[in-house]
Amino acid sequence: MRFAAPHPSRPFLRTILLALALTTLATLSALAQNEGTLSTTQGASISDETLRDLLDEHIPTNNAHSSLVVLTQCYGGDTANDLTGRDNTAVLSATSEGETAVYGGYDNDAAAALRPGKGRTSDTVHDAGVAGKHASETPTKSGDAVSLEDTSETGDIRSRHVLVYAGQPDSRAGRDNDQRDTIESNFAGKTNTTVTTVGGDGTGGWDHAGSRAGLTDALEAISEQMNENEQFILFVTDHGDLHPTAKNVSVPAETDQLIELTVPDYLVLDMLGTTVNDDYTGLSFYIEEDTFDPESVAPSFLWLTFEGNPTQYAVSSVDFVDINDDGQIQGDGEGYLCTIPVPEQVLLAGAGAGAHTVSVEVHNNRPLPFAPDKMRVDSGPIPKGENGSFNPQAGPGPNPPSAGTLTSSTRSLPAVQASFISDSPLSVTGLAASASFVNTRPARSYVASAYQDTNANGQVDEGEPLLGTDGFSSDEPTIGIEEVSVIWPSGDQVRVLLTVGAEAQATPTQTALLGLGGLAVLGILLPVSLPLIRRRGGVWLGVTGLVLVLAIAALVPACATTSPGTTEGSETFTVSLTGVTATNADTGAPETVDGLPVTGATITAE
Repeated sequence: MRFAAPHPSRPFLRTILLALALTTLATLSALAQNEGTLSTTQGASISDETLRDLLDEHIPTNNAHSSLVVLTQCYGGDTANDLTGRDNTAVLSATSEGETAVYGGYDNDAAAALRPGKGRTSDTVHDAGVAGKHASETPTKSGDAVSLEDTSETGDIRSRHVLVYAGQPDSRAGRDNDQRDTIESNFAGKTNTTVTTVGGDGTGGWDHAGSRAGLTDALEAISEQMNENEQFILFVTDHGDLHPTAKNVSVPAETDQLIELTVPDYLVLDMLGTTVNDDYTGLSFYIEEDTFDPESVAPSFLWLTFEGNPTQYAVSSVDFVDINDDGQIQGDGEGYLCTIPVPEQVLLAGAGAGAHTVSVEVHNNRPLPFAPDKMRVDSGPIPKGENGSFNPQAGPGPNPPSAGTLTSSTRSLPAVQASFISDSPLSVTGLAASASFVNTRPARSYVASAYQDTNANGQVDEGEPLLGTDGFSSDEPTIGIEEVSVIWPSGDQVRVLLTVGAEAQATPTQTALLGLGGLAVLGILLPVSLPLIRRRGGVWLGVTGLVLVLAIAALVPACATTSPGTTEGSETFTVSLTGVTATNADTGAPETVDGLPVTGATITAE
C-alpha cells in the first residue's frame, strides 16, 4: 500500500476525525452528485472541485484580465458545473452533463478556431465546435464571451498564456497530439504569448506529466507571469472520468454500515462499453482534516465488502492534495484522497439496463467515527468515441459465470457472459467462440448454446431468446453459431450468455452390447406379435404390437448413451467469445466489434 507521508509536524498515528451524526441512506441519495474529472497518467484523477481550486489559487480572477476554459473530454459538461459563475471566465464544453465526447467532433474544430485575431472571441471558438460536433454531443457555454484579440503592449490584453491538458493523450491522427500541435501553431510567434502543454509522461512534445502534480507545476509557472493585463486559456482534451459522489457519509466507531451510491444508467453503459477503464475502477473518499493520519485507514482498521462477495477491499493509496503546495492543509479543497481499487464487475454486479445502486458495507474497526467529506464511485477513464462514431464494443458481462462442473445432475452450465454496446443498431448474423482444453478425454463432445441474457443475471431464464447452438470438442474446439437473426439497438447494453452442455455419448463396447440386446428383444417379441396379425379381427392389434416391438428394439441402443457423470476421467476447458458477425442495421455496412475475446469460467466435465 502506497501512502503519502503526512506533514512532518503531524504526530504519527494521531487520528482525530470529525464525528457526524449517522446519515441515513435516503439523505445520502439526496446529497449525491456526479463529479466530472480529468484523467491522468499518474495518480488519481483531478476532480472538478480540485480543478476549480487550482485555478482560483494560481490564476485568481482579480489578477487576470480574463480566462477561457475549453473542455472537450468526456463528461466535460459535468466538469463545467464547478467552473460556471467564475468571474471574468468563459467556460465552453463539447458536452452536457452525462455525455461522452467524440474525436473529430467538437474538439478538433474548436482547437482549430482557438487562435487570436481581430474580432475573434470565445464565441468564435464555440461556434466552430458546434458546427463540427458529433450528433451525440450537446455543447454548452457559460459566462460572457472573452476577447481573443491579438496581444499588444498598449492593448487590454498585453500577454496571453495558453495551457493544453491531456492526461492520457492519443497520438493517432486528428487526436490529442494533433490538437496540441494545432493550438501551438495558432499562437506561435505572437507577442508576449506562451503555450504550455501537460500530458502523458511529460515527453514526446509535452512539457509536464499529465497528473495533478504536472498541472500544478504548470499553473504555478504561469501564475508568476499573471497580472490584470494577462489572459489565461485552458484547453482540455483526452479521456474523462465521472464519479457518482455522496457527501456527509458517517460510520460510527467500531461499526459496520451499509452505504449506497447510485451509478446513472448512462455511466453503467459507458463503463461496460470500454476496457480502457478496467485498471482504474473503484471507490475513493476524501478527508479535509489536517489532523488526519493515513495509517488510520490501513486494512486492519478500515475495509469494504459487497453483497454476495466475501472479498475485503482496502485502501491502496493515500494522496495528499496540497493546492498551494505549502505542505499543510489550510484551505478548502486540501486534504487526503484515499483510493480503494475494486474491479468493475464487482461494482456493477447485477447491473441491468437502468441506474445501478452500489451497496457497499463499510467496516470501521477504529475507535473513532469514519466521516469523510465525500465518498465516490470511480468510473476510471472513459475514452472519446472513434473519429465521429463509436465502434461497437464488447466486454465482460456484469455477472460473469463462476467455475463449475458438468455432472449427471448438471446437464448445462453458464460458461461466458459478454456485454455489447454500439452507437448504431447492429444486425447480428453470427457468433464465434472457441474452447481451450487443459486436459482431454477422447470421443467426448459438447453443445454450446447462445442466449440473449435480457436481465443480465448470468443465467438462462424463461423467455430469453436462444440465438443458436453448435457442437465442439477437444478435437474440434471452434464454435460457430450461424444463422443468428437479431437486431441489437443502439445505445442499449446487450448481454450474451453462452452455456455448455455435454452431448449424450456411449462407449463402443456399450453400444455393441446393447445393440445386440436390442436384436435379442426383437427376436423374442417378434414371433409373439406375428400370430396376432394372422388372427381374425386382430390385425390392428398385431400391427400395433409389431410397431411397439420395433420401437423398443430401436430405443435399447439409444439407452446406451451416457450422461456426463458416467464416462471415466474428466476434462477441463474454458470458452471464449471471439467474434461477432454484424452489419450496421441502418446502412448495411460491416461492423467490427472491439474488445473481444471475452473469456469465461473454467468448466470441468466429469
